[in-house]
Amino acid sequence: MAKWLANEAITAFYGPRMSAQEVARKYTPRIEGSIPVIPCIAETADGPIGFVQYYMLNSSERMEYGYDKSNPAFGMDQLIGNPAIWGKGMGTLLVTTMSCFLFTEKKRTDDCYGPTMR
Repeated sequence: MAKWLANEAITAFYGPRMSAQEVARKYTPRIEGSIPVIPCIAETADGPIGFVQYYMLNSSERMEYGYDKSNPAFGMDQLIGNPAIWGKGMGTLLVTTMSCFLFTEKKRTDDCYGPTMR
């Protein structure tokens, strides 16, 4: 994560550049489960290629996005950490795979995808 979030090509879409210490400070609580955001590293046989995290939207967020307040809905943020593989379908595969997981395992009915393009 620290390598990816230090890359200007990635942070142009995903957010500010971060040092290894900033990455640890931000993502350690997620890894430890002390906040309700679930982080995942996406891998291929060649090693890690990206990151995805998901979280349940609260009722006001569901309302803001126009989702039914009574159904579970998840937010999802993702990045492909190697610009050399951008445009090769890996992001689509990552989002599709995570959406299938959320639908089958978490019984979600709606998704909200990020990051916001800048």
